[in-house]
Amino acid sequence: VTEVAAGAATAVESQQAASEKSQTLDDGTMLVEKLGTQWNKEKVELLIEQLKGFENVQERMAHLAQIRIFEKAPYKANPLTPAGETEQLIVDFEGFDCTTYVETVAALAHATSYDDFVARLKEMRYKGGVVGYAERNHYLGVDWVGNNADLLDDLSSGATVTKKLARIDRDGDGT
Repeated sequence: VTEVAAGAATAVESQQAASEKSQTLDDGTMLVEKLGTQWNKEKVELLIEQLKGFENVQERMAHLAQIRIFEKAPYKANPLTPAGETEQLIVDFEGFDCTTYVETVAALAHATSYDDFVARLKEMRYKGGVVGYAERNHYLGVDWVGNNADLLDDLSSGATVTKKLARIDRDGDGT
């Protein structure tokens, strides 16, 4: 039984290793690709070619939502490089948090090839496209939106905005 369990563990480790590939980009950035068992570069290239048939980025994103491109991909907490470790550009189709999902779909919708997808993901995720923990757009409203303003359309123009303040009771004592 122990040999069977060890063999199964080795098979799982081999499958994970086969689905995760690392390479150094021309600028020295370490790229880690986790495309999983359902995706490979050729399938991503084919998807990007299909997306070129749509008139604009909005239609491409709508199509990706309609076909539920990553419907079976699970939520993955903290999918990027942890603080204190050397930052890596991670392309992960095996699971997402909210931000990495948006980044991946937006990069696919803007891309003209797999390499362009990787470059766009890098530009979206990191201020100035410089891969580093300090340059990562950690907060949507503070970092990401400001550093990716060229990708966004302001839909609030002319809208009436009402501010509401709320107190957050973090310790539950009512104060």
